[in-house]
Amino acid sequence: MGLGIPRETIRMEGSHKNVSLLTVKSRRDLTRLAADSAQKILDRLHNLNAFVLKKGSPSCGVERVKIYGRNSSPSRDGMGFFVSALTKKFPDLPLIDEGRLSDLRQRERFVTLVFAAARLRALEPRVPELQKFHEIYKLLLMSYSPDLYRRLGQVAANSEKRAFADIRADYEKLLIQLFKEFATSEKRVNVLQHVFGYFSDRLDANEKAVILECIEDFRKGWLPFVAPLTLLYYLSRKFKISYLEEQVLFNPYPRGLLGSSNFLLAA
Repeated sequence: MGLGIPRETIRMEGSHKNVSLLTVKSRRDLTRLAADSAQKILDRLHNLNAFVLKKGSPSCGVERVKIYGRNSSPSRDGMGFFVSALTKKFPDLPLIDEGRLSDLRQRERFVTLVFAAARLRALEPRVPELQKFHEIYKLLLMSYSPDLYRRLGQVAANSEKRAFADIRADYEKLLIQLFKEFATSEKRVNVLQHVFGYFSDRLDANEKAVILECIEDFRKGWLPFVAPLTLLYYLSRKFKISYLEEQVLFNPYPRGLLGSSNFLLAA
């Protein structure tokens, strides 16, 4: 917007139907400048996988941005000027503000979605490729929402023989909806027990007890998710169960990406 650094404080004023962007002291109206600047930026943006934005910003806040009414008491249900334009051009783009990135659960969910959505968009335009994607993401998606996983399966099945672009678009919308939920301990335990079923007849009583105890300790919050997950991944490779080895659940994003050994979650 060319306002320089430092700049005068700005804020949104009005109502949802008629919001203006103004400087607080000089009362300069920046509404048109903000809209034009946002459009110039968006005209240069293509092939985005995600966007990280500034918490609470009148230009870049994703949600709960202050809008000041006539009595100067703000509501906290606004969206920044730039974000409004961004979501109109890229309605299904994964977004997060930098404040939420400090929360490990939200950060994991966001990064997992970013890599899933990018992989989905990179698929060859063939229905079998989408069905394969759905297969290797099965356990991961079930750990977030079994119900939406089943709905995604119905889309991928393409029983109505629709064009690939249409079913991928529908699949992506549902995928983003799925990742609005959290992978709870209960849902993750169900997935871990499902994976354990592949080995139950190949382990002795002591080995079974160790695995089940590890899963139970995770359920109680005594161990992070990575503990039972690593044990089960080791077994999938030991017994060469290709279906499990391909599951994205074990490697949803590049290892070491976030620089924290605690990232896979104590939740």
